[in-house]
Amino acid sequence: MDTLEVWHEIKRKAKEKYRDVRNLLKDKIKLINIKNIVEHKQFRRITIISITFILSISSLVYYNKGFSQEINLNGENIGYVKKLDMVDEALELVELHIRQDHGDKAFFQSEITSQKVRGHKKDIIKTEELAENMKSLIEVYKPATILKVDGEEILILESESMVEALLEEAKSPYIMEEVEASIEVVDFYIKEDIEFEERDVLVKNILSLEEAKSILGINQEEDETYFASRDRAMGKVSRALGNRRRQENTSQALEEEDEENSEPVSLLNIIRVEKHTNIKEISFKEEEVKDSSLYKGQKKVKEKGKKGKKEVISELIYSNGKEISKEILDEVVIEEPVNKVTLIGTKSRPQPKPAPTYNGELGSSIVATARHYLGTPYRSGGSSPAGFDCSGFTSYVYKQYGVNLPRTTSGQLAYGGRISKSELKPGDLVFFTRHVGIYIGNGNMIHSPVPGKRVEITSIYNAYFKSRYKGATRPY
Repeated sequence: MDTLEVWHEIKRKAKEKYRDVRNLLKDKIKLINIKNIVEHKQFRRITIISITFILSISSLVYYNKGFSQEINLNGENIGYVKKLDMVDEALELVELHIRQDHGDKAFFQSEITSQKVRGHKKDIIKTEELAENMKSLIEVYKPATILKVDGEEILILESESMVEALLEEAKSPYIMEEVEASIEVVDFYIKEDIEFEERDVLVKNILSLEEAKSILGINQEEDETYFASRDRAMGKVSRALGNRRRQENTSQALEEEDEENSEPVSLLNIIRVEKHTNIKEISFKEEEVKDSSLYKGQKKVKEKGKKGKKEVISELIYSNGKEISKEILDEVVIEEPVNKVTLIGTKSRPQPKPAPTYNGELGSSIVATARHYLGTPYRSGGSSPAGFDCSGFTSYVYKQYGVNLPRTTSGQLAYGGRISKSELKPGDLVFFTRHVGIYIGNGNMIHSPVPGKRVEITSIYNAYFKSRYKGATRPY
């Protein structure tokens, strides 16, 4: 091969080599460009994604700012808040208030739901307001004591000790602080069957002591205030215990009381059983015994009579201070009675003697002697100048003239001859109911009247003696 050909061959190979190198360089440059482009595209993509994410977050935040939480308690709306954490905070406030108001055992039932809503930006409230709204709707419960009377639920109080104290107060008016020696209290109790039941109840249905007293009729006053107070308390308890029948019966009873103006009726009957030991008198009987030594129509007490004694043991039962029964348990005779014995005359009376002829001289002398004792004091059973009773005076005067009169008024009436009032002369005897005197003329008599007085002259026609006149005799 000549030089030219060699040259051309070298030139051709050089061109091929140059072309290969150029192509290689092009390919290299192309690769570098492609890489740069790729890397640039990745950066741009990351940047776009980041921006998009930030924009999305910002949009989401901005979007959420337009929403709030609607809070419902037991199905009723109580307000709108931005964060649900406020609900827990409000519940804690409510629980704190309830414990302060009603004690640590108080609780409430609540069903709280929330719902995301748009708008209501102006309705959003604070935690304290949400708590107040909760308090206005919740129903607070706590353990309490229910009093049952004969199986019927009557009232609710906070504790068993309060119910026991209330029952003691119901009994207190009927406790005898000072018991007489003759009285023994053998039993004291409430007639009705009393039971206590512990149960969770609504706080609003727990009664105050005054309301409970009104229901039981403790310290009751018979006026409109009392009836209104008891009616309200009864209604409150009936609604709380669901006892509609008792509420109706109570209303009817109150209406009847108003109509009859009767005393308020207590739901409790406080029973007090007493044993009384008393000494009582035993009445004596009266006997009449015939006596032939006495004239017919005459009576004489032989035995005055004396009452006996016996010990009587009785059982008395009181309900709310009123006696409802009394039973005699035993009787023991301590002293037997002595009967009164009266003698009844059976002897026939003699025919009245005819009045003797009046002896004016003797009659005047008798009157003069009687006047001599004017001013002598009255003495029961007396028959001397130291003191006279009525028949003792007349017998003493007549004895000085030889006339022995019987000592008694009735005996003197039967002794002499009977005369009429128109036949009276000085010296005659005039008789009245359980009394006798000596007639002195002109309608007057001299006599010893009554205890505390002295021998005096009195008209037989005054109102007292006129109505008691029995007759007159001439005893000589």
